[in-house]
Amino acid sequence: MNVNTFFVLHDFSRYYGLRRASSKLNLSNSDGRICVFLLFHPGVLQSDISATLMIDPSTVGKALLRLERSGFVKRSIYPQNRRERIVELTGKGRLQYAELTEIQEDWAEKLSACLTKEENEEFDRLCGKLAAGAEEVYRTAQK
Repeated sequence: MNVNTFFVLHDFSRYYGLRRASSKLNLSNSDGRICVFLLFHPGVLQSDISATLMIDPSTVGKALLRLERSGFVKRSIYPQNRRERIVELTGKGRLQYAELTEIQEDWAEKLSACLTKEENEEFDRLCGKLAAGAEEVYRTAQK
């Protein structure tokens, strides 16, 4: 496995996707990542955002405070642990940040245009396998 390939894809993806969207929507990279995550994981715990996105908990807290003050996210107390917060996008946030998904989908479409349909399917399958492996390695390292 050529690790440079992963770095190149990662760097170009961040440049095209989140950086483009973040500047267009006046978001930090962390804000953008969190908002996209919340689009697909409504009602998630604040600690799960930090763990899943591998962003420092204090950075997540500061980003959520900015987003909450802007009216894009809502935090509520988690009944099973009053120190924990449940986070979700507001209606305003869903409308505003749905654009992030469009930008990312545009990037994926442009990136995968050089592959055949079969190659795209195989790439998706292999990336899913790698993502599951990476998550397992990460979770094991946290213990």
